[in-house]
Amino acid sequence: MTARHPYLFGGYASALADSWPDGLGILTVSAWADAPLIRRAVGRREGWDLASPYPFLPWDSAWSPGEGIAQLRRSGAISAVLVTDPAHPPPEAVAASADMVRAFKRHHLVETARGYRPSAHHRAEIRKAARRGVEVRRSSLHELLGPWVDLYSRFIATRTAEGAIHRFSRRYHGVLAELGAELWTCWLGEQVVAAAVWLRFGPVAYYHLAAANDRGRSVSAGHAAVDAALRALSADGVEVAVLGSGLARHEAAPCSLERFKAGFATRSTVNFILGYVLDEVQYRRLTASAAASDDYFPAYRAPSMALLPDRLGEGYASGVESDDPSPQIRRCSEVGKPEGDASSEAVGQRPEARRVGV
Repeated sequence: MTARHPYLFGGYASALADSWPDGLGILTVSAWADAPLIRRAVGRREGWDLASPYPFLPWDSAWSPGEGIAQLRRSGAISAVLVTDPAHPPPEAVAASADMVRAFKRHHLVETARGYRPSAHHRAEIRKAARRGVEVRRSSLHELLGPWVDLYSRFIATRTAEGAIHRFSRRYHGVLAELGAELWTCWLGEQVVAAAVWLRFGPVAYYHLAAANDRGRSVSAGHAAVDAALRALSADGVEVAVLGSGLARHEAAPCSLERFKAGFATRSTVNFILGYVLDEVQYRRLTASAAASDDYFPAYRAPSMALLPDRLGEGYASGVESDDPSPQIRRCSEVGKPEGDASSEAVGQRPEARRVGV
């Protein structure tokens, strides 16, 4: 565990930028304690824009919202898109200065004070893993970095839905190890068949990455890995475990990944995308070159824009599509409030959207 949130280390963001096909390095925001944002190339010579590091920008209450946004506007970037952390949401002032505020994804959390009890289906899968001989071991990521990278690389090569955002460089995994990431590995005999990477900041832990091979999936090893991690982290004093979301936006029916996470959770909540137009002249010029969608930010990265396809895909906040012609807007300060029970029966419910003065 580090004194600074792991997603706010410059080395973490820099390693992400190296993994992204249009990454140009990072920009640090001094008013936000040098929080890093990733610089992304816009076209060949159109300039650059900014995005918060995957998966979130965790907000620190000591930061100055107004001065930070002012620094972004002076940076020379065309636009910026920030994704809020469901465990560390920003104050309303940050949303008030945004050009777009949109509810993004349904995230699933375990609050240990509410009592951890996975769903009946998940308990059956956990028992199945035990019967099949799955052994879960806890270690630092550093200890098993090589086996982890091999397992993850093979796993992600078979997954097309996640897009380029989840294809990371070896340097990125090494940085996770340097940040003190822990690894829960599932073994069948002498073979690692599944594993999960967790990061921690104070009383909050993040289910960051996971992978499994065919053998691991056949014996429900992923269920056993998450269950073991949640029990151990709770015993270590973790109060909130952020399991994350599915692949699609919150309006969509839950995918298998989201149902998997919801089966462990005690509640769900929605996080937000904040979009800022920083250079209005450049932004208008880029969006005028094709029929950009108002439901996507930045509009020039919409899939319909042949000029600049968004290669990061639905797995991140580089752009979001919606069938609703008006963005769904809610207060960022509400991101920590429950959206309802996180059981598989409730996870398909659409959270209420409200407009605020932004």
